[in-house]
Amino acid sequence: MLILGRALAYAALFIGLIFVPLPAQILSWSGVSRPAAIGPWQVAGALASGAGGVIAGWCVLTFALLGRGTPAPFDAPRRLVQRGPYGVVRNPMYIGGAFALGGAALFYRSAALAAYTALFLLWAHLFVRLYEEPALRRRFGVEYDSYRARVGRWLPRHARESATPAAASKSRIRPGERGLETQEERVARVVREDIAIVAYDPLWPRLFLAEAAHLRSCLPGELVGRIEHFGSTAVPGLVAKPIIDMLVEVADLQATRERIAPLLERQGYDFFWRPTQGDDGPPFYAWFIKRDATTGARTHHIHMVERHFSEHWDRLLFRDYLIAHPEVTTEYAALKVRLAAEWPQDRVAYTNGKTAFIVRVTALAKRDKDGM
Repeated sequence: MLILGRALAYAALFIGLIFVPLPAQILSWSGVSRPAAIGPWQVAGALASGAGGVIAGWCVLTFALLGRGTPAPFDAPRRLVQRGPYGVVRNPMYIGGAFALGGAALFYRSAALAAYTALFLLWAHLFVRLYEEPALRRRFGVEYDSYRARVGRWLPRHARESATPAAASKSRIRPGERGLETQEERVARVVREDIAIVAYDPLWPRLFLAEAAHLRSCLPGELVGRIEHFGSTAVPGLVAKPIIDMLVEVADLQATRERIAPLLERQGYDFFWRPTQGDDGPPFYAWFIKRDATTGARTHHIHMVERHFSEHWDRLLFRDYLIAHPEVTTEYAALKVRLAAEWPQDRVAYTNGKTAFIVRVTALAKRDKDGM
């Protein structure tokens, strides 16, 4: 409540200066008075100003409740805000302010107030470019780089499947609807989902342990062997997609397909009988996507393979090498951020872009393991 109170107080001070006395003074200087009658211009202006006020108020609440801070530069949010209006554009508060001022210009049919609105937008653009963006990059690092690659500064970019909980739910198929999808449609649905790289979260290892315990509690014990945490979320300090990669040893993949897949699909997991080589190259293995029950966003990727699938188990060598070599981890992080910016909605291209690096580092890990 204290943070919300500060946010509202700073917003009131800003509004009190920029959006009330200065526009009133401009109207007075230009000799414009209140319209004698309400016409189309006044209705349009009032609607625009009202919309701007709603957007600005929404931004203030989002800063306080999600970001744990205020719009003021000296009391900025502690967390990078990427949801609500900030999931559409990066600077919705200034856009809301411009709508409010532009609406007033329409209401009074004032060229002077329209010019003031243009000056406000110019100031906002320069302030964002010269101060806010460098400050956010220093504060949030690669998390902000990923956000900036996905969300436009002033205009919305192409809609992405998982930009919001509602959009993410569109990529999710309910268990009763799975039979209506072809394999090609299912693959197309999952590969076009958004790629978001975020800063390392210390909660990830606990999410792995919780899911591993869940799998052991509900799956046939005679089929399930060791369960490992791999991928970027298993490397402390490494940026990653916020999805836990898990490698599960199973005794028999055919039995996994017949017994485990139906069980997990009933719980809402997506199941794929996935090739290890190309689009249709054997051997095949069982791959599951677990999603957040509320938003539909991916939370876990579960790879089930037999013990002899050496290509999969080599991923643990890659994981351990990154943990032991921070300089390689830094190089990998830069590659991931660049690829996520280049291919924000193409998971295949994003993955292919990492292949050469992973192959090279895995070879180094094998050489170290063999003592060469």
